[in-house]
Amino acid sequence: PPMRARDSLQKEGLGHAPYHLLIVGRCGEKMHIIAKETLQFYIVQGATIVLSTIFLCYGIAVSLGHVPVWLPMISDCGVYPPEKYLFSLGLVIGSVFLHVESILLYNTNKAYSNSRLSLILSLLSSMGMGVVAVVNEKENNTIHTAAAVITFGFYDLYMIVMTFYSSSEPTIGPVSLAIKKVCTVTGVAAMLLLIVLSILYYN
Repeated sequence: PPMRARDSLQKEGLGHAPYHLLIVGRCGEKMHIIAKETLQFYIVQGATIVLSTIFLCYGIAVSLGHVPVWLPMISDCGVYPPEKYLFSLGLVIGSVFLHVESILLYNTNKAYSNSRLSLILSLLSSMGMGVVAVVNEKENNTIHTAAAVITFGFYDLYMIVMTFYSSSEPTIGPVSLAIKKVCTVTGVAAMLLLIVLSILYYN
């Protein structure tokens, strides 16, 4: 029953831990925590997997002469074998981490008016990343490009929304808020640069 489950979690010190993903099992009248992971775990793991995948595929693609050394498009590093297999695998896993992270963060911030909007933006971004991973530009450039725009565009909007509402949240320190603003500005600038480079590249 929910009340017993809540009481069992509070005894474990996790009754008010919205940053945790808990897997709970029942044995008789007692609830037992089988596994627990924090929101930070999903953020760090997801970012690490995505960045590692991009740099690894870039290294393989450059070494095999599939892309130029200087500033190739990220998508170009996932077109030819063998790097395209790692590209798909890594970005799909990364999109799953982002998906779970979005839901955990939503449950943490349910009290704020922006939480549902931020959840929708982040989920759409994670799904876009999954499509980017499995449909490369040579297979269907229209779908790939649309998914890439959804991934970066919606996540930029997500960062803007979260930064805006964080600025009025008293629990957010000045250093944390400054980092959020820098990341948001950098993300938007990178998106604009990507658009400009894409136009120049395909023209």
